[in-house]
Amino acid sequence: MTAAYLTFSAATLHRRNQLSWESLSSRLQPAWSVSSSARVAVLASDRSARWSAFRDAGVLMQMADYADRNGVAVDPSVLASLRADAIRMRFAVLQSFVRRPRLL
Repeated sequence: MTAAYLTFSAATLHRRNQLSWESLSSRLQPAWSVSSSARVAVLASDRSARWSAFRDAGVLMQMADYADRNGVAVDPSVLASLRADAIRMRFAVLQSFVRRPRLL
């Protein structure tokens, strides 16, 4: 059972590492925005918008990993800031679900 899980995890990680920049950027929602006022509006909006923000934050972390892994000339402090913002966004969305479990 453990061997099957480790094989599945390794295959998933390999697939994620093989994604191109275009495929990563296409996974972002079209209305995606990085302004703090837009993030607050997302957290105050409906459940599906909050899940979209949660998924987009994960995509942002993958994009930062891609840039780091493929030697794209980006300042490391920018990548660290992007990762920190994405993690904060995910925690904010999760906290909004705890505070308001049912909006619909």
